[in-house]
Amino acid sequence: MPGGDRRFCKPLDAGANGWEISAHEAPAPDHAPYQGRQYPADEYERINASLERKFGWWNCRHTVYPIRLGESPPSYTEEQRQRYLDENEAGVTYRGQHFTLYEAKGRKRQLESLISQKKYDILAAEGDPELLRMQQIRLQAMRAEYSAFCRATGQTPEPWRTMVATYGRSQASRDAWAVRKLGRALTGEQRGPDILYQLNYKGVPQELRQSIEQELAVLPHTLRALAESRFDKVVYSPDALGCSFDAKARLLTVCDNREAGSVIHEYGHALERALSIYRDKRFLEIRRKGLENISSSDILIDAGTFSREVTRLEHPKLISRYQGRIYLEAVADYDHAADLLNGMLEYFSEGFRCYFINPKILQTKDPELFRYIEELTEVGGHK
Repeated sequence: MPGGDRRFCKPLDAGANGWEISAHEAPAPDHAPYQGRQYPADEYERINASLERKFGWWNCRHTVYPIRLGESPPSYTEEQRQRYLDENEAGVTYRGQHFTLYEAKGRKRQLESLISQKKYDILAAEGDPELLRMQQIRLQAMRAEYSAFCRATGQTPEPWRTMVATYGRSQASRDAWAVRKLGRALTGEQRGPDILYQLNYKGVPQELRQSIEQELAVLPHTLRALAESRFDKVVYSPDALGCSFDAKARLLTVCDNREAGSVIHEYGHALERALSIYRDKRFLEIRRKGLENISSSDILIDAGTFSREVTRLEHPKLISRYQGRIYLEAVADYDHAADLLNGMLEYFSEGFRCYFINPKILQTKDPELFRYIEELTEVGGHK
């Protein structure tokens, strides 16, 4: 029997000596070349045996019918087959990224799985207010992304696919309201656009203030306010070698000698605290991807790139040398990959800076981190 699915019959039934494979829109690339065609039994068996995913396996939507070669008329014309292929390749474009119709369906399924998983994360975070808040924000961001993606790609949302047995309507309403309430509190008068001025920002020279405000203008309202909720004071240090954020002192330092996006970078550090980014399992898995086998032999001592000697990692997924910086004081075992990753404390903030300053670089080198930050911006609301 070809494939092993109940939809398939033996080729000898009713005198059949071949098979016809059905055709449908948005075919997977491994099955697309063969759909809608008739094959002699031995040729079909050869084709099916060459495929890692056989017809009828793993979400295959094709049906294979027994036929009599030369007697059974084809169910599809060449024009119909080609139309399915052309429409699939034409696909859709979402936020500058092209998806085939098959890839768009896959992305939709991926978002549905992420929403379901985030509901489990919320249930696990009960009793930890800070972690719960972060997970609630992430869930609303994913829901917003799911709705926007379905709208833009012409797909129908299927919320039943995101259902979790122990996560009911009352919890869904509570979590949605918590995020709306947080957004109102953060973007209200007490945390309005003049917050930097309230924090001794007037001491910053006007030209520098204008430059910083222009840089920060790209940040969504709520994300900016979340970051600024971690500042108690802004200090101007003209001779400092760069901007910085002291989480314990809740202090943002700005200076004349700064690179493009450096203040956004420090806002990224503040968001790490506000959203407990480094406690988010999904984020940690994104950071770990591709770096599972690093060891102390992969670490460089860089004495020439920065104002001080730093320890860092080089890897193709990193968008800058600084993103690979490793703080040795956060590493317990230098020969253990997970411990070395614990020292990569610039990974999010550098990615956050790159997302707003040069997003195509981040999307190309680290698409998972790009998508993670993109989902965060959904709940933040764009300016």
